[in-house]
Amino acid sequence: TVNRGELGAGPPVHGVQVEIRDAVIHVRGPTLFSSYFPSDAGGRRPDAAGWFETDDLGRFDASGNLHVLGRRSDLVITGGENVVPSEIEAVVERCPGVRAACVFGVPDDTWGELVAVAIVPDGARDSLETLEAALARHVSEHLSPHRRPRLVRFVEVFEVTPAGKLDRGATARLNGPHLRRFL
Repeated sequence: TVNRGELGAGPPVHGVQVEIRDAVIHVRGPTLFSSYFPSDAGGRRPDAAGWFETDDLGRFDASGNLHVLGRRSDLVITGGENVVPSEIEAVVERCPGVRAACVFGVPDDTWGELVAVAIVPDGARDSLETLEAALARHVSEHLSPHRRPRLVRFVEVFEVTPAGKLDRGATARLNGPHLRRFL
């Protein structure tokens, strides 16, 4: 099992301010560091108002709890639209026959990037063709056109970090050359 997905971090800690700007989490407070080391080597630091841009994507729910959606570097930009991989993975993983999904972008001359997905089937389906047809119906019903995966590959496992977290970059590098058109 891969440890990944949207993390519910709860409400901000007392004394720490959190804002979401263009889907990116920004924080400010007395416990914030002054800069990354070494600062003379391009280390990022808080802005003049004390806000630090984390490079994590997030959202607040109706109760004021922060949810971390992933890293900005994971964002897929297709046709000028931002696609958050964890949101697409959650939809794909609700399709019967899918155990796990890993979404990533693949360079494309027309769209900038195409949304691609590597899928670990749950083994309950008769064939990958049957699963692919069910998946096509499922994503067409639940995702807007720009968020639908256009490339797919069925795999046995994903690459993970030593901590057991999904290694999206390694999964993309290993599976990218083997993707095939989908939708």
